[in-house]
Amino acid sequence: MDNNEREAVLSISGQAENRLSTQATNRIEVLTVLSQTILRELDAFRVEGSAKNSEKVDLAKEVQNFEMDLIRCALLKTNGRQRQAAHLLNVKNTTLNAKIKKYGINPMGLLQG
Repeated sequence: MDNNEREAVLSISGQAENRLSTQATNRIEVLTVLSQTILRELDAFRVEGSAKNSEKVDLAKEVQNFEMDLIRCALLKTNGRQRQAAHLLNVKNTTLNAKIKKYGINPMGLLQG
């Protein structure tokens, strides 16, 4: 194998490594959001159990929380790209953008923190 071939192999290897690293980072970010959601839900169950309130569930609020988590996960998976996230969620770009604004989700803030 000559130097040019070695350089080509190393370049391809480096590109593959970068892609794997990016995919791993995305997966970690998605898992972080999901784990935070699970912890928040567990806290809600503890509060509900200790308050001894009626066993009513606010379906609209639960659906809203679930929707927000799905949007966050899609944005994390697509590195904040709203068009790709909309495609993942099978909604129009305008619908996703309206929901992001409605829920006050900061796509770039998800990626930074």
